[in-house]
Amino acid sequence: DTFNLWANVSETVLDEGFELTDDVDVPIGRYRNDHVWFFGNTSRSRAISADITALRSEFYGGSLKSAGGTLTLAPSPQVALGLGFTRNDVDVPDGSFIADITSVRASYSFSTRLTTNVLVQYNSLDRAFSTNVRVSFIHRPGSDLFVVFTENRGDERRVWNLQDRGLVMKVTYLARL
Repeated sequence: DTFNLWANVSETVLDEGFELTDDVDVPIGRYRNDHVWFFGNTSRSRAISADITALRSEFYGGSLKSAGGTLTLAPSPQVALGLGFTRNDVDVPDGSFIADITSVRASYSFSTRLTTNVLVQYNSLDRAFSTNVRVSFIHRPGSDLFVVFTENRGDERRVWNLQDRGLVMKVTYLARL
């Protein structure tokens, strides 16, 4: 089990303003970005483990408060299923909003060399789902094959509207000289 408390003092300088959400803009300027972050987790060697996080940050002239957690069930070394939730409460000079992120994560190891991971997330602010499926094969130490499928869905009208879809393959090969 681990528990950490971190603090950071920093500043962000924007040369260009940007749109934080559809209704909230952040103008050019200097912004404090100090934050305090707490992270804790129970041991991943247990069949059921938990992670918790909390963040308080100065954020583009306002504040960001974030809290969340993940509960993971791993009945065997080959299988894991996690359910997570994070709430982000943003209050800046141009407006405020809340974004909740809900996630489901699953992994299965066919062997020590072949694994698959799935992540599905829902973002309440954008009303959008994102899915990421990764299969990795280690054909020898330092030499890997990754195949990743990604899909994003959701917009203002319908949560299931397809936004984009992609398939990427990465191969690494370690040459020993």
